[in-house]
Amino acid sequence: MADYATLINVKTRLQIKTIDVADDNFLSLLITRASAIIDSYTDNHFVKVTATRKFNVPYRNPRRLLLDDWLLVCTSVTNGTGDVIPAAEYITEDYNNPPYYAVVMKASSSYFFQPDSTTNYEKVISIVGDWGWSATCPVDIAEACERLVVASYKSRDGVNMTGSTVITPAGVLQTPLTLTRDVIELIQPYQKTMLSVNG
Repeated sequence: MADYATLINVKTRLQIKTIDVADDNFLSLLITRASAIIDSYTDNHFVKVTATRKFNVPYRNPRRLLLDDWLLVCTSVTNGTGDVIPAAEYITEDYNNPPYYAVVMKASSSYFFQPDSTTNYEKVISIVGDWGWSATCPVDIAEACERLVVASYKSRDGVNMTGSTVITPAGVLQTPLTLTRDVIELIQPYQKTMLSVNG
């Protein structure tokens, strides 16, 4: 998981011009927590991750594989048989608008997704590529992250407090990171709604 806000941007927003290691560490922790909250709410991640993901052979249509994450760049597709499917044999959908949500064999192709040699259909298709909603963090997501961090940081002084409060052993007043209406409005359009592994 990546952080969606930078320490320097958050400090600028808070008008903090000094360097305090403990304070900077606390802000960095808030940034990481806020980023995780955004990921959890949207069921997405907004910085690309290069990885190999495994998929079941699709049972409805063996020529169309729905993905369980957004695909930005498809590097290779390996069938259950162990054969690498040539890139010229398939397309990614939505073809003109990455990120992609499916790998589909071309009408002219003789390829289809197959099980392995033991007829196992589960997790036998391998796709290598860059995964995520976007290669770099969208402006709205960075803005939402910064707002969450700033609100939580200010709550230490009793400013803009919402939700239940906590007083730490050191006497610092805190409230949990809370998704406010303005933050929800920023991140709601990015909620994952259409991906499936049951193609």
